[in-house]
Amino acid sequence: MIRLSVIIPMWNAERYIERCVSSCYRQGLAEEEFEILIANDGSTDGSVDIVKRLQSEHSNILLFSQENAGAGMARNLGLNHATGRYVMFVDSDDYLNPNTLKPILELAEEKDLDVCRYDMECITLDTGIHKFEGYPIPIGRIYTGDELLGNAAVPFGSACASLYKRTFLEENGLCFSGQTSSEDVAFNLRVFPYAKRIMYSGICVYTYEIRTGSRRHSTDLKSHKRYMMNNVRNAALVKETALKNELISDSTRASLIRRANSMMAGEMLNQISNRRHLTRSVIAEMLNFAKELGIYPIRGGTLSRKTSLISGLLLNNSKVFKAIFRN
Repeated sequence: MIRLSVIIPMWNAERYIERCVSSCYRQGLAEEEFEILIANDGSTDGSVDIVKRLQSEHSNILLFSQENAGAGMARNLGLNHATGRYVMFVDSDDYLNPNTLKPILELAEEKDLDVCRYDMECITLDTGIHKFEGYPIPIGRIYTGDELLGNAAVPFGSACASLYKRTFLEENGLCFSGQTSSEDVAFNLRVFPYAKRIMYSGICVYTYEIRTGSRRHSTDLKSHKRYMMNNVRNAALVKETALKNELISDSTRASLIRRANSMMAGEMLNQISNRRHLTRSVIAEMLNFAKELGIYPIRGGTLSRKTSLISGLLLNNSKVFKAIFRN
């Protein structure tokens, strides 16, 4: 019986894919209990050859290929072939911490969870700084997705921070949209309203790395712009869920609107702190994009009175806001 399907989207990952796959075999699970589905997203380097060699060593590695279409579509390819009771997503340049996956899987099975959340650790390679990303809710309590969406402190961004019951996803038609950015946020915003049994485990399963020149710390204008637009899109996705999803309660709807507004306000305040790297034309482009998505001007309040006040006095005045930046 396949208890778990590990889905790994892969694109030109010859430097990392063996480390990623190998970490799945240090979890205390017998090979017949899980499968590794590697979704090759049009790699042109030696990634596929490495996977084929690993297949000769392990009978539970399956390789599927598609033309390059992005990580979301690669994950869908894996989902289409998965047979495990639960599925999880691991990016090819990340890895699992030893002996953490078995207790997570046992917990999900015992409690019959739709979603089992776990912790992640981030390593910034150029500084060596470790950042532990926990979940701000009690360990062991079962929540509905509506309850967690209504809790402004709860993050829901990464699809790599959960086990998902496969039949739960299938029965509700839940998969990745195929958009090239914000795919994890969009996925979980669709998943959570359907979920009736979500638990936080408190176990740190996953490690991901940020390499030198990360988007937030880069001084490159294009990197700043890409990161900025992605954050605006995330805020808009949260607001769209609040306005259009009929499965969520009115209190959760109001909380999501405030969260979306806080995300937009927070990104604009971050732009002010990085203003030496940004131009007025880029800021104008961002504001126009936000208007098209319906997330700007910021209306309906934020998660704090201070931010709501700043939004009203400064952020919503586009002329004054743009004047802060250089030509």
